[in-house]
Amino acid sequence: MSIQELTRQMIIDELLMIGCVTGHMRVAEFVRKVYPKANSLPTTDCRFGMTTAIDDIRQHMDRNNDWSFEELFYSYLDFLKINDEDFKYFLTQYVHPSIRRFQINDEFEELPFSNSVCAEAINKYLTSDGYELRETDTIANMPIYSVVPLNPGVNGQLKNIIFASKYKPEIVLSDALNCKFCSNGTPILKSAVHSF
Repeated sequence: MSIQELTRQMIIDELLMIGCVTGHMRVAEFVRKVYPKANSLPTTDCRFGMTTAIDDIRQHMDRNNDWSFEELFYSYLDFLKINDEDFKYFLTQYVHPSIRRFQINDEFEELPFSNSVCAEAINKYLTSDGYELRETDTIANMPIYSVVPLNPGVNGQLKNIIFASKYKPEIVLSDALNCKFCSNGTPILKSAVHSF
């Protein structure tokens, strides 16, 4: 399963509409957290002695604010095309408790809001590609999320079933991986000719 380009775009668009992308972090610090590969990507602007993508982001988003988040995610970092593992990492870090988000009310007060709002927005589209962002742990009573397959299949170890006898038994498998009825884990009901 892969996360399709349209799914990625819908997720990013939804997160941008929610707002407060970086929380209280500076943009360069946020990108370093959610996409660590940016530390080793080369600069596209050598004018100010910059060497990495993080330097570019710091210059154009933290200092000058002349890039939008759309430009950052879609053009500069190209999140529609990065590999699935990197995109999943981005999603899990986006909703990590260390990124504290807030909204500004009419009185210009910062009101914190839960990253579960972002997790719900992500799942609205991610589930169409067979994944979901699921709470898998907590830290300081706040959820830690992981991207997991919606239908992971049966857990367990495969069993080898080898019959050397002349008479082959009739076998019924309710769960071939986790069955615990016989020494090899397979329930044998009866032989075609002889009963066991």
